[in-house]
Amino acid sequence: MKTQWYDYVVIGGGLFGIYTALYLTKLKTSVLLVEKDEKLFQRASAINQARLHGGYHYPRSIATARTSHEYKIRFCREHEFVVNRKFQQYYGIDKTSSYTTPDQFESFCNFLGIPLERVEVPQFFYKDCLAALFLTEEYSIDLTALANYYLSRVQGSEHLHVMTSTQIGSVEQVGNSWELEFRSNSDTSKFKVETASVINATYSSSNVINGLFGFDNMDMIHEITEIVLVKSSLKEVGLTVIDGDFVSMMPYGFSDLISLSSVRYTSHYNFEGRYPTFPCQDLIAACKPEDCLSCNHCSAKPISNQLKMVRQIQKYLHTDIKLNHVESQYTVKSKLKRSYIDDSRPTLIKKLNETPEFHCIFGGKLSSIYDIEAHF
Repeated sequence: MKTQWYDYVVIGGGLFGIYTALYLTKLKTSVLLVEKDEKLFQRASAINQARLHGGYHYPRSIATARTSHEYKIRFCREHEFVVNRKFQQYYGIDKTSSYTTPDQFESFCNFLGIPLERVEVPQFFYKDCLAALFLTEEYSIDLTALANYYLSRVQGSEHLHVMTSTQIGSVEQVGNSWELEFRSNSDTSKFKVETASVINATYSSSNVINGLFGFDNMDMIHEITEIVLVKSSLKEVGLTVIDGDFVSMMPYGFSDLISLSSVRYTSHYNFEGRYPTFPCQDLIAACKPEDCLSCNHCSAKPISNQLKMVRQIQKYLHTDIKLNHVESQYTVKSKLKRSYIDDSRPTLIKKLNETPEFHCIFGGKLSSIYDIEAHF
């Protein structure tokens, strides 16, 4: 079996894997990008609320809020064509259940220089449930446009080779290199690759790949999450009620849909451990914790919580405003266990081995791709 040499092998074809691979090609090196699904940019990168975080979401984590605000500015500058700014995004403080008071939220934003304006509650909201309302500068990302942009860049890169429907089978260290055997999902054929550096950018499968190379697990919490998409008579308006058991609605990219997300109802199954392990896997033989299939089109995916999410957000809306369910999208979302302490969302990038190199990238927000540049 002939062995192909690459300077870098990036495992994982979501946004973080794609951005890393493209960034490394700037060094005029040969890069192999490997993805187990049939296409790049499928799971968590493509299934989320499409929020371009501006820092408002994290009043209990100054570090996450600061980087979110800074990266939002750069992301808008470099990806203007995928950013929907044409709506008013409000943040509300619930009168009874918020962990953060209006004054605390205002002080937090002012401290970080995050744009914020306290406003009167407009008629399309139900003001009796809100202690305060703020107009913010937070936007929505069109995920389809974002995917198309990065896929076109991948196709136009002469130093980047992409293999989809491909999984890593075995790993061996040979001198100062890794020798990797991959197998195709479609025809079970195998091929070998030798490289001086491997980057694990598989998100929820991070521990699976780390384990293959003999490295320690990260303490993680895995969830099957649901993003609800609705149509509404309320146009060009978003509302996020924080901080605690919050709920959010906002325009979904450039579409005519509204996305709903809820701390209480977005997560269906919650598992703390090495790999994503859920009860629905008992119904699908091919879906295993160490090889989790895509949830979005799975016959065993959870029953939708859309009615509960709609009821939760309508508590803050005028009674004339209706929300009509169009579809729900499901994916596995993973977090570092320590993030539950202060609700932070750090990007973890670590070099776990020096020679040959092995790096692990774990990121939770689309705009935090820029952390990659500081590492390599």
